[in-house]
Amino acid sequence: MNKSTMFLIFGTLVGTTSLSFTLAPPIVAEANSDEETQKEEETSFIPLEEGAENDTVLEVEEYLETLDYIAVAPDYIYDEETTEAVETFQAENSLGITGVVDEETFDTLKLLAEDTVPVEEEPEADSAEEAADDEQDTEAVTEEKSDDSASREQSEDTEAEAEAAETEEADQSDEKQNIEVLDSSGETEPAKEAESENNEENIATEEPEKEIQKETEPPSEEDTEEESSKDEEPADEEITDDEQQSAVASFSTFSMQPASISTSLLKIGVSGSEVQQLQENLNAAGFHVTDNPTTYFGPKTEAAVKDFQRANKLVVDGVAGSNTLSVLEEVLSSSSTNEKNTENNKSDNVSSPSFMKEGVSGSNVQQLQKDLNEAGFHVVNAPTVHFGPKTDQAVRDFQKANRLVVDGVAGPNTLTKLQEVLNGSANDYKSLKQGASGAAVKQLQTDLNKAGFFVTENPITYFGPKTERAVKDLQRTYHLPVTGVANTATLETLTKTLNTYSKGDRNEKIRKYQQLLNEAGFFVTENPITYFGPKTESTVRGFQRAYNLPVTGMLDSQSIQKLEDVTQSINRLERGVRHASVINLQQLLNKAGFHVTATPINYFGPKTEDALIDFQQTYKLKADGVATDEVLDALNKAVSERNNALKRYDSNSEVKKLQQTLNALGYTVTSNPTNYFGPKTESALKVFQRAEGLPVTGMLDSRTAEALEAEMNESIPSPFTSVLSQGDSGDSVIMLKQYLEAAGYSTNTSSTYDQLTADQVKAYQSANGLSASGSANGQTLSSLVEKRGTTYVFSGKQRFGHGVGMTQWGAYGMAQQGYSYDQILKHYYTGIDVVSSDSYKNKTMRVLLGDTKKNSADIESSSAYSIVTTDGDTLFENVSGSTTVTYGSGGNGTYTVTNNGTEKTTTDPIYAVNANNGTIEYDNVTYKGEIHFSKSIVDGKYTSSWVMDVVNHVSIDTYLEGVVPYEMYTSWNEPDAYKAQAVAARSYAMTKIKTSGTFDVYNDTRSQVYHGVPTGSHNSPTILNAIQSTSGQAIHYNGRLVEGVYSASASGHTVDAADVWGNNVGYLIGVPDPYDPSQYNQVSWTESFSLKDLSAVDYFKNENKGEVLALQPTMKNERLQSIEVIMEKGTITLTGDQFRSAVDSNAMKSNILSIEEIN
Repeated sequence: MNKSTMFLIFGTLVGTTSLSFTLAPPIVAEANSDEETQKEEETSFIPLEEGAENDTVLEVEEYLETLDYIAVAPDYIYDEETTEAVETFQAENSLGITGVVDEETFDTLKLLAEDTVPVEEEPEADSAEEAADDEQDTEAVTEEKSDDSASREQSEDTEAEAEAAETEEADQSDEKQNIEVLDSSGETEPAKEAESENNEENIATEEPEKEIQKETEPPSEEDTEEESSKDEEPADEEITDDEQQSAVASFSTFSMQPASISTSLLKIGVSGSEVQQLQENLNAAGFHVTDNPTTYFGPKTEAAVKDFQRANKLVVDGVAGSNTLSVLEEVLSSSSTNEKNTENNKSDNVSSPSFMKEGVSGSNVQQLQKDLNEAGFHVVNAPTVHFGPKTDQAVRDFQKANRLVVDGVAGPNTLTKLQEVLNGSANDYKSLKQGASGAAVKQLQTDLNKAGFFVTENPITYFGPKTERAVKDLQRTYHLPVTGVANTATLETLTKTLNTYSKGDRNEKIRKYQQLLNEAGFFVTENPITYFGPKTESTVRGFQRAYNLPVTGMLDSQSIQKLEDVTQSINRLERGVRHASVINLQQLLNKAGFHVTATPINYFGPKTEDALIDFQQTYKLKADGVATDEVLDALNKAVSERNNALKRYDSNSEVKKLQQTLNALGYTVTSNPTNYFGPKTESALKVFQRAEGLPVTGMLDSRTAEALEAEMNESIPSPFTSVLSQGDSGDSVIMLKQYLEAAGYSTNTSSTYDQLTADQVKAYQSANGLSASGSANGQTLSSLVEKRGTTYVFSGKQRFGHGVGMTQWGAYGMAQQGYSYDQILKHYYTGIDVVSSDSYKNKTMRVLLGDTKKNSADIESSSAYSIVTTDGDTLFENVSGSTTVTYGSGGNGTYTVTNNGTEKTTTDPIYAVNANNGTIEYDNVTYKGEIHFSKSIVDGKYTSSWVMDVVNHVSIDTYLEGVVPYEMYTSWNEPDAYKAQAVAARSYAMTKIKTSGTFDVYNDTRSQVYHGVPTGSHNSPTILNAIQSTSGQAIHYNGRLVEGVYSASASGHTVDAADVWGNNVGYLIGVPDPYDPSQYNQVSWTESFSLKDLSAVDYFKNENKGEVLALQPTMKNERLQSIEVIMEKGTITLTGDQFRSAVDSNAMKSNILSIEEIN
């Protein structure tokens, strides 16, 4: 039930009264961002139940404590008390009563608790001067309040009565919410009083509709003092202007004069200004409700009403009806009259200044309280004139601390000692407080730092707010009165704290305590050492938290004593015990098959008790849930007996193998076998045992294991001899992996049946309609063996050319389909640009005619030509006919030139040039340009003196006239195909131009086919026009001139340069070539092999790896790059050409092929 619903119900119950109700909506924290909201929504909540031990348990118990459902101090352990509190909370909030904190229960707890708890922050003065200012502000407030004498006197009586009532009040956890809200100057702010009122309402709404009767104890000194300390700390919450105005409007000055309450019926759940007046009147009458009265009638108001009714002999029902309200007004009226009489007769009624005890009142009592507060024995925040129980207790504490008679009476001895303490003249008492200075303060700060209560990195001699805060932290941690004054008790505690082991210490005893922590169930390390590090500190904190010790992370005497106590042997364990031995008991019960928890702890709860009783019943022991020595002996024996059997709760690889075996035999456990022996495994095993006539135990004993193995080994096909499962190893596993590989399920080359193998077996089983167990049983192995009937059919094409770059047949086909020459080029050359440059028009090519290293050559021409040396000397000018050139006769390095019987010699290289741009014929081929007779270069570096090279020097476009018509069929008559060829050939040629040597390119297929001046059908105007129209154009890739390599055909798909020549070239990447209309792009041959045929091939027989199980080819660009031949005892890998050679088939003309698998 949410809070709005509760308010509505309460409003309905009291709707007949004259009260006006305020329905307070629940306060819900707003998420900081959509991202946080999404993150929270996506976070999976893990339910908590008895036995859990983590930070979330601590958070839950803190919420339960805030809502007054639990009385014990919150810790990290979900024990029996936590379960009972959760069940109560669930019952009262319309949740499922399970005792388990699920997400709904947790969210409800958090919502109600967070709406209840105000944010507190202790103010800190920056200096002694600011602290002094605060005190002056407080005094100013006191003076303002003292203007109304009657009001002040009434407040004094009320303070005395409230003090007495507070001592008697039950220790309820929500009392921590009654926080006096002060600003930094000590003045009460109406807005913050209203905020406190809202907090009170939130607390009240979280109480159940039905009263819960709880046993309560009077608050301890520590609780009272801590509460008083919190009263001094202002809340840090902000409130709106509207809320502030509402608070101011509802705030009433505290008065002893009774106010009239209009309603005749006030009870729990009601809200309104009448309730606030009722709380004020109850406070005034001495029946304390809260320091800050609110408009909501909650459990505390009800308790105060009951106390008042009980004290005044009224019906005790907690309802403030007309009788109760009438009597309350009478009591308050009487108190007011008595107070006035007291004021008029002070000398008769107040105690003597030198003798005060409980029950007396007067200004001297108020001074006593101030002095006690100042001396560090806190009474109340605002001293009153009444000597009540708190004053009595403070006097007793002071007397005890100063070795006086402890009687609670402030007599001459006590008052004298008190003044000595305040004046600093007492030799046997030491206390330091804010404002003090000196070396003792510096030492105090040093000691606080060392004890883990940080003040400052550089201790000083002044006691300021930071020192006070650290002292309060120490006092709060060690359950001392939280005063901020370093009195004797505080200093003694600090001294004891320093005599501890903490982070950074190194001592042999630390090793011992680490071992004890391990034994107590708080693991530090497997190998204890002498160093106290962060892990030890964290573990100590967990230990202290579990045993309700001050959580400091340091091993003090109290923690050490508790550690030694809980690790001492104990001969009786029962419910409610917290001891290290409980961990061993839970572990034994788990191992014996009586599961308690997956993570044993040191607490003996109901789950441990239930498991122990089950064990006792099973083993015919007294079933009382108590673990005596006799029971523990029986447990150890039971565990020993069960060690040889695989059973429920076991977790190892044998369990997984068992699950796989059961699955394989049809006793399905799970589709994903694990190492955990759970109820499904146990159930399946029982079914098997029942079917086999075995004892139905659900455990894998030797008889059951033998029966499983016998059934698994039935019908195992050759070459296998047994079922194979995860964990097996050897040659049979290798063979299994080969069969899987042959079926297309890759594993690895190890001889172990590992997880990957099990996964692939399971995948094969699923794909072939088998039980997917992951274990290779007879059925699975038979299916794999049957796969050997496969036949592979190879269908291929013939190869014509290297297949890299543009194909001439493909260019022709694209041109036929209307593609332009640049589109053709960009299809075959990936990522290129066709670039035009004048510099590309003026290039001269040096074409070697025939072979190198000639001794003689004959040229002729029908027109005049000249023979000239490279130095410019003319040997023959404008001659005609035939000329013979010989070189290096006898190795003399001399050219001999003979024309028409005239012979001339020179040692300089020579060349022939036609005077009128005519032609010269050499070796029956006509050439334009110059014919050079260059001295051959031997071994790439020596100029020969006996052989020469015949080289045609010609312009690039003239060179192409002798290339393009001889590289492409002139009958194609496709201009764009010729243009593509011209640009590709030009690019190729220009990349071959050198600055050294005697020639750039060959005149045959070693470079490009070149026939000089085209003749006959090769002298095609269409081709010449294609060359001229693309003059100066070439292929660029990444801004650079590149080779335009090409071949006749790629048989349907070009290939990567890397696959032919071994080097990666970015623009020479294989592409589909569907445009090729040639015969080379048609399937022209087929060949087939069965696995038995392949196993009989000599090449594979000589490998000695058994039968061939499968072929796994690797194809690229429609070519067989490599092929894996999977055999029973291993796999061999061959290239496409190696495979063709291995099978020795004349039919397989190339590795341009496709493979079809026929079963």
